[in-house]
Amino acid sequence: MDWKTKARIQNVASLLPESLGYQFYYMLQRHFGRLRNPDPREGLKTGIAICEMIVDSGRDINDKVFLEIGTGRRINMPIALWLCG
Repeated sequence: MDWKTKARIQNVASLLPESLGYQFYYMLQRHFGRLRNPDPREGLKTGIAICEMIVDSGRDINDKVFLEIGTGRRINMPIALWLCG
């Protein structure tokens, strides 16, 4: 989805009362977004790929602190990053 369209939808959801806005946005994600067919392997593979890119660039990931922004509703990628060191 185009990021501008998604931003507009999120802005509309933010105008609704909080409980209704969350339900509305979650329903949209379940029917049209990535929560349609969630695959836990996707986030894990992405986390491993990020670690591989860091190592391939000559950096060490062990005992380092990284800030990951935007995990969304699923936490598979941060878990993969943590498991990689």
